[in-house]
Amino acid sequence: MILKCVTVFGWFVFINLMIKASSLTIKIGSIFRASNTWRLLAAKLAVEDINNDPSVLPNTHIELLSNTTDGSNFNFLQKTCYLLEKNVAAIIGPSSSSHTKVTHALIGNLHVPQFAPTATDPTLSFNPTGHSPYPTLIKMTPPDNFQMMALSTLMIKFKWRTIAIIAEGSDYGLNGLTELQRIAAMRNIAVVSAETFLRTDIPENLDVTNSLQTVKEQDVRVVVLHCFVEYAKVIFTQARDQGMMKKGWAWLVTDGVTFTGGKALFGHDGRVPDYMTGVIGTQPPLRRITGLKEMKHKLEIKLDRMVDDMELHAAACVYDSVLAVAHGLHSLLAYHNFSAPSFLPGTCSKASLNQWEDGKKLYRSILEIRNVEGLQGPLEFNNYSFYSHIGYTLVNLEVGGFTEFGRWTLENGEEALEVTSDPTFSGRSFEIPNDSVYDLTNKTLRVVVIQEPPFVKKNPNYDPQDPKSQKYVGYCMDLLIKLQEMLNFRFSVFEITQYGRKHPVTKRWNGLVKELIDDRADVAVAPFTISHEREKVISFTKPFFDLGLTILLPRKNFHISNPLFAFLSPFDALLWMAILFSMILASVATCLCQNFTPENYHKRALSTKHKDHCPVSKANQVQGISFSETLWIGFSSLVNQTIDPGFINFPARVVIGIWWFTNVVLISAYTAKLAAVFTAERLVIEIRSIEDLVSQGIIDYGTVENSLIQEFFASHHTEIFRIAFQNMRNKNTFVRTAAEGIDKVRETSSVPLGESGRFAFIFDSPVLDFAVEQEPCNTETVELFAPQNYGFGLQKSSPYEKKFSLGILKLKKEGFFEVLYQRWFKGACSETGTSNPKSYQLSLDAMIGVFYCLTGGIGISLLVVVGCWFFVYKKMVKINNNNPVQLHPVKGLSSPCKNCITLES
Repeated sequence: MILKCVTVFGWFVFINLMIKASSLTIKIGSIFRASNTWRLLAAKLAVEDINNDPSVLPNTHIELLSNTTDGSNFNFLQKTCYLLEKNVAAIIGPSSSSHTKVTHALIGNLHVPQFAPTATDPTLSFNPTGHSPYPTLIKMTPPDNFQMMALSTLMIKFKWRTIAIIAEGSDYGLNGLTELQRIAAMRNIAVVSAETFLRTDIPENLDVTNSLQTVKEQDVRVVVLHCFVEYAKVIFTQARDQGMMKKGWAWLVTDGVTFTGGKALFGHDGRVPDYMTGVIGTQPPLRRITGLKEMKHKLEIKLDRMVDDMELHAAACVYDSVLAVAHGLHSLLAYHNFSAPSFLPGTCSKASLNQWEDGKKLYRSILEIRNVEGLQGPLEFNNYSFYSHIGYTLVNLEVGGFTEFGRWTLENGEEALEVTSDPTFSGRSFEIPNDSVYDLTNKTLRVVVIQEPPFVKKNPNYDPQDPKSQKYVGYCMDLLIKLQEMLNFRFSVFEITQYGRKHPVTKRWNGLVKELIDDRADVAVAPFTISHEREKVISFTKPFFDLGLTILLPRKNFHISNPLFAFLSPFDALLWMAILFSMILASVATCLCQNFTPENYHKRALSTKHKDHCPVSKANQVQGISFSETLWIGFSSLVNQTIDPGFINFPARVVIGIWWFTNVVLISAYTAKLAAVFTAERLVIEIRSIEDLVSQGIIDYGTVENSLIQEFFASHHTEIFRIAFQNMRNKNTFVRTAAEGIDKVRETSSVPLGESGRFAFIFDSPVLDFAVEQEPCNTETVELFAPQNYGFGLQKSSPYEKKFSLGILKLKKEGFFEVLYQRWFKGACSETGTSNPKSYQLSLDAMIGVFYCLTGGIGISLLVVVGCWFFVYKKMVKINNNNPVQLHPVKGLSSPCKNCITLES
C-alpha cells in the first residue's frame, strides 16, 4: 500500500515537472522603494493569481524578479540594469514621476515596456514636440492635469474665480502647481498667490507661516493645498492659528491628502479635529468590488496591519499593471511568434544597445487590450498610453474621515460633474464661501491723492470736527465714496504732487507709483493714466474715464454762425432792448418837457382857445411838439442823422443833449465791435491740431515736467511728437503743475491774435475741458489725440483690484459716471462754449453807465418842469393874497379880442 502511494506521488511529480518543462517562462521585474512593501506584495499576488488561472496565459508561467531601492536615482539605475540583464519582458515601477523618467532612459531605449503605477507628471504623457521621449511607458494613473481639471470644474460650480495655491516643492507638488496654474488661466480663474515649501524629514518641523500670511494678505478665501497628507496635517494646524480654518474659508486638497481616507489626519481621540472638517478634495475612485476587498484582506494578513485607501489604490495599480502584461502576452503569444529578450551582461554599459525587437510588439499589444476587468475597472489605455477611464471622487472631510459628495468624469472629451449632496465648508458652514473678501468692514485703506480739479481738490467747507466732512472733493472722490458704500471700507487720505515717472538713470519711480511700490499707500486716487510701463510695477482698476491729450489755447474771436443777422452781433439782445426802451423814454421825456412847462402850456391853451377870432402876436405864439415827432428826432439821432427840432425850451434841450451823448457812445461801441466781428470772420483759424501747433513759430507750448505726457513725447516714434519734445526742451516751456500751465494760457489771452507771447498747454483732455468751463471763459481746446484711460492705481497683484474693477463696471452700467460728469465738468462757461459769439458781445452790464446818464438827464429835465410849476404856483398864491386878480387885455389884440386876457401882476 505504501509502495502504491509512493508510486502515484512519484508519477504526479514527474507529470508536473514535465508540464512545467514544456511551458514558457516569462520574467517580469518590479522596482520599488524598500518602504513600499504593499506594492511588492500586490505584484506577487497578481503573479500568483495569473499563474493559477490557465485561461490568462496557457502554458505560460510568469516569474517575478523584484528589487527594492533606497530611493536614490543611482540606486534605481543600478536595479534597473540588473533586471534588464535578467531579460525581463516588462518592468513594473518605479512609483514616482522623477524616478520613472530616470529609469526609462534605459528601459525605453531597449524597447522594454515599463509600467508607472502612480506617476502623474503630465510630461510623461504630453510633450510639446509631439514626440514622446518615453516610447514604451504605460501609466496606470491619469496625469495631474485631469485632477486639476476636476478641481477647476468644482471651482466654477461654486463660482470661485480667485484662488491661492500652496504646494510642496517635490516633483509631485510642482507638477500639480504648474498644471493648476495653466488650467486656471484657460478657465479665467485668477491665481493671486502660488506658494511652495520644501519638505522636511520630520513633518512636524515644517513651518509655512509666512506662506499662509502671504495668502491671507491677498484677501483670497479659497486655498488649494497640493502635498502629501503628513505635511497637510501640519499646515492645517498652522492655518488654524492664523484664523484661516474658520467660516468664510474654503480648502481644497488633492489625492496626496485624500488617499488615506482622512485617517492620517486623526487626532489622539481617533477622529478628525473639528477645525479640519469642511475640507473638500478629489480622490481617485476605488471600486468596492470583491477582488479589491480580497486583495486588501490578503495584504493586511501579510503586513499584519490595516491597509488604508492610499495604499490600496497604489496596490491596485500595481496589480493591474501585472495583469496588463499577462493579457498583452496572451494576445501576442496567440497570434505571433514571440521571443523573450536576451540582453547580454553589461548591456547598460555598452555604447550601442541591443534592442528587443518584440518589445514594441508587446507594448502595442498591451495598449490594444479590451474587455478585461482589472481592480480599478475596465483595463483599457488611450493613445497617450495611460489608463483611459478618467474620473475622480469628490470628497468632504468630516470627523470620521472623507465622505463622498459627488463625482467628476471625463469621457470622449466631455467633462461631467455630479454633486450628490451639499458639502460642508470650514467652520461647519453649508454656505458657499466667497472666493475673496468683498466685505472690507473694519479695513482702512491708505489713499494717496493729487490735487487736479475737477477730479480731486480741497474742500473749502471742510470741518475737521465733522466726521462726515471730507477734506478732498471732486470727481474721483465721489467715485471713491460710492465704492466705499458698495464695499464697506474706510480710508485715510494723504496728498503728494507727482504722478510717477521712472528715472532714466536710476530706474526708480517717483510720485504715486513710488507710494504704491513702497507700500505706503493701498490706492492712488487721481486722474491716473494707465500705461504699459506703470503696469509692469503696479496694478490698475478698470478705466473710469476715457480721454486723450488736447491743446489749451487762449480763446480767439468767434465765428458768425448766422451771417443774415450778423449786423446785430455786436450787442446782445438785452442791450438792444435797452436801447429801444431808452429811445422811447427819451422821446416821451422830450415831449413832456417841451409841452408842459407853465408858460408853454398857458400860451398854447390861449392860442388854441382864440385861434379863430383873436390873432396872437409872434412873440406870444408857442410851438407845440407831438410824441411821434420826438420819437423821430430820437431815432434820427440814434442812426447819426441830423433833424432840426425847431425852438425847444431848456428842459427839452437837456433831454435831447443827453440822448445825443448816449448815441455817440452806442454808435462808437457798435462800430468798433462790428468791425472786430467781421475782421475775425476773415481771419484764418490759428491752431487746429498738434501738427499746426508744431509747424508754427509764434505760439510757445509746453506740458507738465516729469509727467507721463512728457515721456510720451520724448519716447514716441512719430516725428511730429519728437520735434514737439525738442522744441519744449529747447525753450524750457515745461511747467510744474497743470494749474500753472492753465494760468499761463489765461495770462496770454490778452495778446492779440497772430502776435508772439501767446502760450498753448498740452495736457489730459478732461482737465483742460474743465478749465475751459471756468471763468473768465477765455480759453478753448482743439483736437483730441493720443487716446488713453484713467484708472485707480493699486499695488501689484492687489486683492482690491478685482473688487474695485467690478464696482466701477457696475457703476458704469448704472450711468453713475454721466451724473459725475454733469456735476463736476459743467461750469460757468457751459452756455458760452468754445466759439459762442455771446462771449464777445457787449452786454447791458457793459453799457449800463450810459443808460444811467440818460436816465439822470431825463430825471433832471422833469424836475425842472416840476420846479417851474411849483414856482408859478407860489407866485399866484402871493398875488392872490396881495391884490385881487385883474384881467388885462393881451397887448397887441384888436378890440374884438378884448376878451382875450392874460395873467399879469
